Amino acid sequence: MTPNTDILDQPDEAFDENAPEEVRASLKQMQAKNRTAVKLTEWVKEPSVMDLKKDLLAATPARNHQVSEIQRWNLLREGGQKLRKRRGRSSVRPKLVRRQAEWRYSSLSEPFLSSNKIFQVAPRTFEDAASAKQNEQLLNWQFQTKMNLVKLIDETIRVGVDEGTVILRVGWKRETEQVEIDVPVYKYVQVYEGSQEEQALSQALEIQAGDPKAFSELDPTIQASVEWSQENGQAGWAILDGTEKSTEEKITRNHPTVEVMDYRNVYLDPSCKGDPEKANFIISSFETSKAELLKDGRYKNLQAVNYPNADILSEPDHQTEIPDGFNFDDELRKRVVAYEYWGLADIEGKGTLEPIVATWIGEQMIRMERNPYPDQKAPFEFINYLPKKRSAYGEPDAELIEDNQAIAGAVTRGMIDLLGRSANAQPERYA
Repeated sequence: MTPNTDILDQPDEAFDENAPEEVRASLKQMQAKNRTAVKLTEWVKEPSVMDLKKDLLAATPARNHQVSEIQRWNLLREGGQKLRKRRGRSSVRPKLVRRQAEWRYSSLSEPFLSSNKIFQVAPRTFEDAASAKQNEQLLNWQFQTKMNLVKLIDETIRVGVDEGTVILRVGWKRETEQVEIDVPVYKYVQVYEGSQEEQALSQALEIQAGDPKAFSELDPTIQASVEWSQENGQAGWAILDGTEKSTEEKITRNHPTVEVMDYRNVYLDPSCKGDPEKANFIISSFETSKAELLKDGRYKNLQAVNYPNADILSEPDHQTEIPDGFNFDDELRKRVVAYEYWGLADIEGKGTLEPIVATWIGEQMIRMERNPYPDQKAPFEFINYLPKKRSAYGEPDAELIEDNQAIAGAVTRGMIDLLGRSANAQPERYA
């Protein structure tokens, strides 16, 4: 007997509670298979969640090793391992690493925050001079006005000094809205040879070919005349004949984004030989909600995600700043953990690796497409404070000051104990 396929699309609560446990378990198993079997692309060999999780598991040991190293450096910044308190003995721990870091923070961030010109764009040829100047102004304006530059620089510097490696996630934020505008309506008349309109049209065609930017600043009537003449193959002059209502897409946000990643939520291909650009994959975990994914518009199969089993507590390897035990009860706002995979895969079955991006929550794939960036690379940048040979990660000052801090602590505690013993008062004498 074949079960009704409509049942497979129902939530778990839709199963009859009076049905035998074996039937309910079978239906739930078939429902899970139905959820994960949906293809998001037309690729011949679309990677499955299990395929991508294999890479995640393979990169976990190397990630855990780096996590343990950074935790050791963070402990040194707080003075090192806490000492067992003993009566009459000092337990002071000098914070040489912290003192060095506090000096580094200001000296490294000052050059970036004291100038309004963070980016300097130089042209490669004389033809690029104008565009280089424009791009320099645009980049500096975007970073000064479209993002919190002070927070970005301070966080980047502090992470680099404390942890030895800064992992930046770069991207682009673009938002649009539909607006109603008045569009001019033109009627076109023939242009006679030798007329002023013909001369103006010829000059506009020359400007369009030589300087498109200058052409875009010409009178709209002249631009419409040039466009009509090119489309129809004859000279015509535009005359304004009223306006009409039209709906067009208006860009409200269009600027780059930079996010400082938590090192514990990034998994790098261990076989990249210390060069992230040669990595076959980079995986990151992030927190999101159904409402955010719906608003984004790039994700599919969101109705098939098992949100109760995908919350933050079910992903112990993911590091979060949310207090323990807190989460929303409703499905739209409930915080869940998603994994984003940037890597290479043989999607056409021809033995050729192509860059892709995939996102999954639990056992459900919600995004699968080719890498949308022009350079076809993962949007991550690794910055090393003290570069380490054959490693994608760097080291902080704590690695160099560890012994000095231990010696200074031992000597300081010894001096305090010695002075404490020698300064003990003599026994009181009674008459």
